[in-house]
Amino acid sequence: MLRGFWKDRPVSWLSRAGGAGLIANDPLNDPRGLSRAAMGQGAVLCLAGIVSNTADLSANTDLALAGIRAAAEAGGIPVLLSSSAAVYGRGDRSWTEQDITRPESRYGQAKLRMEDHALALGEKLSVPVCNLRIGNVAGADTFLAGWRQPFGLHQFADGTTLRRSYIGPRALSDALADLLARGRQLPNRLNLALPGAVDVGELMTCADLAWTPVVAPHTAIPKVEMDVALLNRFHSFAPGAGEPSAIIGDWRRWKETGETP
Repeated sequence: MLRGFWKDRPVSWLSRAGGAGLIANDPLNDPRGLSRAAMGQGAVLCLAGIVSNTADLSANTDLALAGIRAAAEAGGIPVLLSSSAAVYGRGDRSWTEQDITRPESRYGQAKLRMEDHALALGEKLSVPVCNLRIGNVAGADTFLAGWRQPFGLHQFADGTTLRRSYIGPRALSDALADLLARGRQLPNRLNLALPGAVDVGELMTCADLAWTPVVAPHTAIPKVEMDVALLNRFHSFAPGAGEPSAIIGDWRRWKETGETP
């Protein structure tokens, strides 16, 4: 997703599989190759990770620590890690980075462990580490990217569906560019999403994706909204960027311009 927006930026892209414009590297089995790739860079952005609740989620920590060790070898350059809004858990509030986290899913728990281990190693090796708690990314999410007909969506007794913090592809790439440029100034944990939370049903309807309401089980978390006041110190979004129509517009432009991986 980011490669399409950062074509003119001096970025070294790494992938286990390699390919055109990519450096082939398995960060867990070739740490020296990872360190070589980090040399001369201004920062390390680690977006690699495991998302399936049925997989070995400890690899999220292993990948993060590999990135931090490579950054240390490269002179202690900043590391930005991909965490998740899933670390917060259940609550009707707008979560800030200082709130107590109680993740309910295995994925959220694994990401929180990753954050803690990463910060400990970063302190030990004098590497600045920022854990980016990223909201749902349009085009890399369960709802828009994962849509298949028929699609069932949890709906609550009041008629609402899940409410989630979201961000579109271009909005994400622009925010990350600003954050990478200020890597040494970033806090240890930072929410990364557009302001507010959107009703997923409304978002999918706006995208012309049909869905069928399914009674939400008691385990469903109605709302995950992150406060982005801290993010606003480092990056600002256009007015109205968090509206469903704006998010879908961003997503559609990304798809239509062929900036998909």
